[in-house]
Amino acid sequence: MSKKNTAKGGTFIGLEMLIIDDTGQVDSVLLMTFFTPSTNSNQRFFIQLIFYTKQWKSSYKKILHSINL
Repeated sequence: MSKKNTAKGGTFIGLEMLIIDDTGQVDSVLLMTFFTPSTNSNQRFFIQLIFYTKQWKSSYKKILHSINL
């Protein structure tokens, strides 16, 4: 987990989760980013989810979901 304050007073929080298969290899990765603006700014709150999953021939398929509130 990482946390960073922005120049305009908002805060980013990032989380990373690795999903391991039975052989001990990384099967999937889930990245979550949360942004909370400061109370005196016109920035918007948002949550971003990025999911990487392992496909055949060791390629990765990226599925991106972003929710802006």
